Amino acid sequence: MALYRNISTREFYYQVTAADMTPNQTMHGGVIMTYMDDATGTCCHSWANQGKADRQHGKKVFTAAFHDIRFLQSPLLDDLIRFTATIIDTGSSSMDAIVYGEIVPEQGPAILAAIGFVTYVAVHPDGSKAQVPPLAKSTETACQYARIAEQIRQQSKAVTTAIRALND
Repeated sequence: MALYRNISTREFYYQVTAADMTPNQTMHGGVIMTYMDDATGTCCHSWANQGKADRQHGKKVFTAAFHDIRFLQSPLLDDLIRFTATIIDTGSSSMDAIVYGEIVPEQGPAILAAIGFVTYVAVHPDGSKAQVPPLAKSTETACQYARIAEQIRQQSKAVTTAIRALND
């Protein structure tokens, strides 16, 4: 799968083990989400701390929202999964990313297993919000990704507002 790689991207590999399996002998969706979150967190941490060598005193990042995830193909025992997170938009202290989980067969093209959209927020060690570097939107593709991120954020806010109203 071709990814837009002109912005911050991080890639990780994971081999499915017996501990990751459901009774149906497929990889548990929660395990997939965990690795998607790990890839995105590392990607966002690197973006928020550009040029900083000191990880311990730099900005911290945390998951603010896992807006959407789609499980498209169930990984099986011993499958190799590539998790790729790509930042597609930034706010003053937030970073939006698309994250893919792909099954990487020994031969042939990768198979998209899951895709998600995640928002992270950067904070200083004292917990106050920290600014992140802006993401350049110098190409039409970057602008399209930013528009997609805005649409997802607005839909997520609308759903959250509607649920809160039902619970008031």
